[in-house]
Amino acid sequence: MDTHTSDSKQAANELKTPAKLLRMFMAHTPAAVAMCDRKMRYLAYSQRWARDYGLGDENLVGRCHYDLFPDLPGHWKDEHQRCFGGEIIKKEEEPFPRTDGTTDWVRRELCPWRDTSGKIGGLIMFTEVITKRWQIEKALKDSEEQYRNLFETATVGLYRSRIDDGQILLANQAFAEIMGYDSPDQFYENFKTTEHYADMNRRRELLRRLNEHGRVDGFEIMSIRPDGTHTEIAVSAIIYPEYGYIEGCIIDMTEKKQAAREKEQLQAKLQQAQKMEAIGTLAGGIAHDFNNLLMGIQGRTSLILADIRSDHPHYEHLTEIEKYVGSAAELTRQLLGFARGGKYQVVTTELNELVESSSRMFGRTKKEIVIERNFAENLWTVDVDRSQIEQVLLNIYVNAWQAMPTGGTLRIHTANVRLDKKFVKPYNAGTGDYVNISIADTGVGMDAHTIKKVFDPFFTTKEKERGTGLGLASAYGIIKNHDGIITAQSEKGQGATFNIYLPASEKQAGC
Repeated sequence: MDTHTSDSKQAANELKTPAKLLRMFMAHTPAAVAMCDRKMRYLAYSQRWARDYGLGDENLVGRCHYDLFPDLPGHWKDEHQRCFGGEIIKKEEEPFPRTDGTTDWVRRELCPWRDTSGKIGGLIMFTEVITKRWQIEKALKDSEEQYRNLFETATVGLYRSRIDDGQILLANQAFAEIMGYDSPDQFYENFKTTEHYADMNRRRELLRRLNEHGRVDGFEIMSIRPDGTHTEIAVSAIIYPEYGYIEGCIIDMTEKKQAAREKEQLQAKLQQAQKMEAIGTLAGGIAHDFNNLLMGIQGRTSLILADIRSDHPHYEHLTEIEKYVGSAAELTRQLLGFARGGKYQVVTTELNELVESSSRMFGRTKKEIVIERNFAENLWTVDVDRSQIEQVLLNIYVNAWQAMPTGGTLRIHTANVRLDKKFVKPYNAGTGDYVNISIADTGVGMDAHTIKKVFDPFFTTKEKERGTGLGLASAYGIIKNHDGIITAQSEKGQGATFNIYLPASEKQAGC
């Protein structure tokens, strides 16, 4: 007989009955377990059971479970009866009130046991006190819920995206709205990385910086929304190569960028207005002094001509000097017009009539130009010097004609407008009601450099013999002298548009 067989027989003699073996097994099992009959009297239990429920060292066999736990929840007793009926009951977590007023959380299982005849003789209760684990899990759930609430309600766009293809794995409501979607779910279903980058090179640059530095802050991207509009966003993100994703946030910079551009344009217009004001002051002073010199030259020339006959060898030279003086005087008049030299005959005028007559007169001499007119009904009146405003219009017509050497279209519109503080501020003009005259051509247009200088005195794009560069400069001065605004917009190859704004009058025309 080998040693193993001898040891087995010895163990069997020591444990003479199966009941004793069962009680021994249950007593030392490391779990809280108890076996009861149908009257809930203990047949066996583990030491862990007694310890977990503070039952001491007293032998519990034969004691009724309900006597030991008089405050047992009623539904637990109902479950015991269901178990006697053959049902196996499992509860992952339940509160268990202690006699000292505290509450523990337990995991429970109830299983019926059967005797040799197959009848249910009672039940086996397995429990585990999970209070600490429950508290940890609850704290974790609360933390996750707080994080989820913060994630969902954040006003910046939060997201997680896959490194390989940029697919969005997680996003909040703000992220979806910035990208042009109603909800994150709609975003997940329809988002395609290649369709949302206006320039895919920016994504490649973003990945390069992330791989090099591990993070980016304020990286700017132009994104395309589903409706085709563009959104300027700033991305701050961290890359997690070991997990294969990027996490970060986006901020919609569209309005901020637009405001910055508008501010820059406003400053440029203000600087232009200030420059024109300074040039006007200088031009006015020069024009007056130059005009005085011309008067002296004209006077002395006239005195000499009065004393010589027409056949005198210098007579022709002196008459030519008078002609040159006359041309120079015309230049000084244009300079004085730019320098806001005064309104001479102000009358309340209906501009539709003035624009109509001036454009028809111009059109008769330039048959290759098609003139389209669109005049507003009930146009407000204005207080202007008609001849000066007509001079402004003719200067703009002539410039448009010269910009369309092979012919084209001149579109003239009038309208009542109300200008707010934002619009008039760069021009140092007042807010309120204005009459607008818009003159647009289909000519060669002007580049950005030219459009900035278009109202400068002596600036011209024409050949030297075709212009002095004072036509639009004097137009600017005349409109400014009428407390109005004149602007020019153009792009190379896209024609040019001049807009004139004159303050509306409360008087009737002809007053």
